[in-house]
Amino acid sequence: MLTNVFALIALLASVVAGPLALMGCTNGTTRNTEPSKAEKPQPPVEVRLSFQGTPSPGVPLDVTMRVRTLIDAPLITMKWILPEGVESDGHPSPWTVSMRSGDIQEFHAAIRLPDAKRYVIEGIATIQQGEGTRYAGVDSLVIDLGAQQEKPRESATGIVTRDLKGIREYRTP
Repeated sequence: MLTNVFALIALLASVVAGPLALMGCTNGTTRNTEPSKAEKPQPPVEVRLSFQGTPSPGVPLDVTMRVRTLIDAPLITMKWILPEGVESDGHPSPWTVSMRSGDIQEFHAAIRLPDAKRYVIEGIATIQQGEGTRYAGVDSLVIDLGAQQEKPRESATGIVTRDLKGIREYRTP
């Protein structure tokens, strides 16, 4: 009789302990207990700005806006945002096109930077879908003509690193 009680206890223990032991396993592997990291949502349109040549005051600079859509965009509007005093070859006003998912289009403008100072050129592409649904992609291009004319500082030579807080560290090689 005592052996029957032990057998019954062993049977109950295996029934309860078996599923508890397998709760941490999926298909024979242990589940990751760390919470998944949430990614920042990205708009379904990518905008990249670039320029060709060396910027100089008063000299035309060819600026390119590269737009790529990740969804079908029957109505997508692109525009340049230029700082005050910056002249363009007539492309500051917005223009609208239709693009399919994965399409890439490039738009060019020749701009003139009047003085040797810092300028921020922006390009925006906005997809409008239905009533009130909009997605926008933005990129900025910082051109600092004043920094090009300064003499390099001796302490700023060597390896430059940046951390996530934007702190620069200068080390000599």
